[in-house]
Amino acid sequence: MRLDELKNTFQYHDSLNPVAWSGLELKPEVRLHLLRTAREFVRYLDLPDLNIHDIILVGSNANYNWNQYSDFDVHVLAEYDSINCDAAAALFKAKKDLWNQNHDVTIYGYDVELYVQDVNEKLKSQGQFSLMHNAWIMEPTHEPPRIDDSAVATKTKTMIQEIDRVIDHDHDPDDVARIQAKIKRMRQSGLESRGEFSVENLVFKNLRNGGYLEKLSDAKNKILDNELSL
Repeated sequence: MRLDELKNTFQYHDSLNPVAWSGLELKPEVRLHLLRTAREFVRYLDLPDLNIHDIILVGSNANYNWNQYSDFDVHVLAEYDSINCDAAAALFKAKKDLWNQNHDVTIYGYDVELYVQDVNEKLKSQGQFSLMHNAWIMEPTHEPPRIDDSAVATKTKTMIQEIDRVIDHDHDPDDVARIQAKIKRMRQSGLESRGEFSVENLVFKNLRNGGYLEKLSDAKNKILDNELSL
């Protein structure tokens, strides 16, 4: 994907995604399929002691900034402490990655992305909808943001160049891990300081939508495979 195409991935609409919503009401068939998918995922986790508080929909498909690259971002709110595991976050990520390798669930063409979130973790999403209770936890406010397009484009270009350099000319998995950590810190900083529409978070979305995060992950795996091969 070219940089000029990436600049067009951010959109802000007057209504929620009509594929999923009728006004502010989630369409029944969408809710039921999302719940069914989440419950299948929970069964796949195979953790009977996991205490689940709610299953919620967040992200751009619960807000006005949806676009063709949006997914249904479904979070299972659970008590990490209930499974008595010091590495709960790593366990859930590994389980999620394995689930994604074996399943390709879509709702009207939009991917369904699953995530187990600690109930004590603060969620930085303006739109939060409870699928279990069929009600808004936090209804999104329609306030078109002021976006610094120039800053987003410049930072996106810089990050793409850095990613390409690491992938094309470097064979050190530590360098790939370093830039992955840098991107994570960048996004977290933007979310904490200016929210979903910060320059940093929009750059992250550009990198994700353009496939650059996946390229980094693939490169890291390829380097490791080469090191292990004889």
